[in-house]
Amino acid sequence: MRICLVSREIAPFWGAGIGVYVGEMARAYAAAGHDVHVITAPHASIDNPQHKSALGGATLHVADAARLGNDPASKAIAISRYSFQAHALACHRVLKDLHAQEPFDYIEFPEYWADGYFALTDRHTTGAFDGAVMGVRLHTPTELARSLNGEDAIDVPTALLERMELESMRMADVLVSPCQALLQHARTMLSEAGERPPPGEVVPYPFDVDGTRKLMAGSPGELPAGEGPLVVYFGRLERRKGVDLLAQAANELLDRGVPMRLVMVGGDTKSGRFGRSMSNDLASRFGERLGREILVEGPRERAALGGLIRKADVVCLPSRWENFPNALLESMSLGSCCVVGDAGGMAEIIEDGVHGVTFAADNADALTEKLSTVLTDAEARKRYASAAVERIRELCAPGAVVARMERLVKAHAPTRPSVVSMASRSVSGPPRVSVIVPFYNLAETLPETMESLRAQTFDDFEVVVVDDGSTQPDSRRMVDDLERELDGDRWRGVRKANGGLGSARNAGIEAARAELILPLDADDILEPTYIETLVRAMDRDPSLAAVSAFARYFETTPDQVVGCWMPLGFDRDLLCCENWAANATALMRKEVILECGGYDEQLTAYEDWDLYCGMARRGYRCMIVPEFLFCYRLRPSSMLRTEGVQRRMALRAYMLQRHPSLARRPERWMLIESTKSECYKRDHRVQELLYEIFR
Repeated sequence: MRICLVSREIAPFWGAGIGVYVGEMARAYAAAGHDVHVITAPHASIDNPQHKSALGGATLHVADAARLGNDPASKAIAISRYSFQAHALACHRVLKDLHAQEPFDYIEFPEYWADGYFALTDRHTTGAFDGAVMGVRLHTPTELARSLNGEDAIDVPTALLERMELESMRMADVLVSPCQALLQHARTMLSEAGERPPPGEVVPYPFDVDGTRKLMAGSPGELPAGEGPLVVYFGRLERRKGVDLLAQAANELLDRGVPMRLVMVGGDTKSGRFGRSMSNDLASRFGERLGREILVEGPRERAALGGLIRKADVVCLPSRWENFPNALLESMSLGSCCVVGDAGGMAEIIEDGVHGVTFAADNADALTEKLSTVLTDAEARKRYASAAVERIRELCAPGAVVARMERLVKAHAPTRPSVVSMASRSVSGPPRVSVIVPFYNLAETLPETMESLRAQTFDDFEVVVVDDGSTQPDSRRMVDDLERELDGDRWRGVRKANGGLGSARNAGIEAARAELILPLDADDILEPTYIETLVRAMDRDPSLAAVSAFARYFETTPDQVVGCWMPLGFDRDLLCCENWAANATALMRKEVILECGGYDEQLTAYEDWDLYCGMARRGYRCMIVPEFLFCYRLRPSSMLRTEGVQRRMALRAYMLQRHPSLARRPERWMLIESTKSECYKRDHRVQELLYEIFR
């Protein structure tokens, strides 16, 4: 098979859990004779020949958002507001080029960081990557990790990332999880969001036991004083890893007089109480014991860590919930007696009393009692350590894992490409699309907008120009000229007294003959394939109420990019805070617009945002084609920059009272809102800096 693994993390360039998995999986596929490609981030040591050779023949590709090219779309990606969106788009660009050269049979993304979000969206909206199985490998979603760390606050970037991760899981052909617990959690997340989960398969991580034993053969380093059994924890010093539970258990055992020593190794995090340093939190818990019976230190090199694990009498990984941690696979491979929490995947690796010891997760008293028992039973520790090595050899044998993935890809391979053909323009019937162009005193920009419509590759549409009571002589003459010049079948004019943007759009919709409506402001520009691409997306998924594309901002000419916007479709909680649904020029079903009451004519800005709220509240869906096909003109005098900025709070209050049941989880959008002001100040500063760099 031709296989592509997409992940910003990959060992040895990035040695965290996902990175270790990707490195192991790439080597396992290559060893089985598959053509393996890995798309990753521009790591500092990416050109190190020794590191590249460690991939066992897999080909490495770098997705760098800052160096994609000089075309307008690449410039827009480079100055995008959020780095995780920019990286996912860069991955999409590299993947699409590779797939065009020679199609992949299997493409895999992690759900964490949503690296595959835009590629999966492209598949669903345009049919890209047809013929390939697109899998999402579950590790631990951001929302679950935040919950386990007790993080109540959530800012806009995190909310967007969590939305992208959830949608990535929804759009996958198959969810691949190393354990049943995480697969079930993902299914629950999707079901609670009103989404139908895709098929799922449990396939463990591959793990090279013998290779690990060779790599992790260093010295144990400094150890605590004393003669008691040595307990070792390694991993991030993080609440979800249960390090506070281990601290409580260790203090309790030492207070009882149970002899033991403890070493905790790992990077600090801000998951202590109310965002404090966990390392400092642990130090305060241990008091005078720190530096005597107990040592807490930063990360170690892998070889030195291996020496410490080998020296340990017990490796304790007390996570509140865990997926399929490499720390446990490494410890068991090195012949350790392991004590672990029973929530999540670790209980699927260790059978209590056979391969190690499990305790009731998130329960310090249960941990204390299990540790007490195992610390006083040397024979049991030897028995568990011996069984642990063979358990990992059997469960995670690379060849067996590859064979399971081969069967998975075969089982989920598409039977035929899902190509959607475009019908020619109907001669006798109504057009497919009605383009509504509201117009008020914009004589200087309307010709360019109309020219972009003439250049469309799709021709089965009509244009309804709505003059909303223009007062400037040039603008009135332009409408007169249009009425004389334009074909009455495809280009029609509607005149009305001034009533605002919402009123003008409603008048155009009332006059429209098509079932698909595309509002287009008289100062914006469409790329030639805009309408064709959106109609194809609608035809591919009849359940969609709306579909749109990415926008790039310009001031004078569309090629001079000054910003961009990558909306995400309907998320009911995010819509309470910001319009992350779509740009105003979305292709929509007329019947859905009318069901929602059309555009609210009382609003002097945000009419499109309000309409999307109404659609989302009724359970409709919207998707975004991940291409920069819409060119949005920034004008100082635009309604968005006058009314939308000056009267933002009043307009939003009005909208929220119109849609009181919009939020799916009201507490979530209120938490997002509470952090938004500071978040946008920071994002605005970053975007201004990027603009200055790339202009």
